[in-house]
Amino acid sequence: MLPFIAVVALTIFLAGFKLDREYQRGVIFRLGRIKGLRGPGLYWIIPLIDQKTQVDIRTKTVSIEPQETVTADSVTIKVNAVLYYRITNPNFAINTAFFR
Repeated sequence: MLPFIAVVALTIFLAGFKLDREYQRGVIFRLGRIKGLRGPGLYWIIPLIDQKTQVDIRTKTVSIEPQETVTADSVTIKVNAVLYYRITNPNFAINTAFFR
């Protein structure tokens, strides 16, 4: 019985180690409230109490579908667009999604 408890305790302890790469950040929530920002690197959170949301801070591109529009001189044209975005504040990016 004691070895079983030790294996379970060791598994729970090891489950708390998290790793974020240089282009990732981890937003840590403790019981639903924001605790802070971690990363990049290896860190430990309290298993079953803390939750981690991983955020990628690299520049991303989104292709927008071509749309037809009419110019001032009544000529129909197609417009293509590409959207570039980058997350600069991971705490704000994650928390504002919950308030909408």
